Amino acid sequence: NVFGRYIDGYENDQSNNAPVSSWTTWDAQYSRIFSGLIGDGETSVTLGMNNITDKNPPVLTRFDGNGNVITRFN
Repeated sequence: NVFGRYIDGYENDQSNNAPVSSWTTWDAQYSRIFSGLIGDGETSVTLGMNNITDKNPPVLTRFDGNGNVITRFN
């Protein structure tokens, strides 16, 4: 299985409507069923990975009440 997750850009209402960029991640999962691996029944093994492209989320920009960018050092 391959899963794509898309989050559309939006305005951060906690920071004077600062824009937040859209973001896409990809996840993958593989399953296999083995008969008789452990005892007489079936055993399933599943391996998966979230965010396989290791993409960081968008940076959150903060604006003050006048619309100026607030940096973390100010």
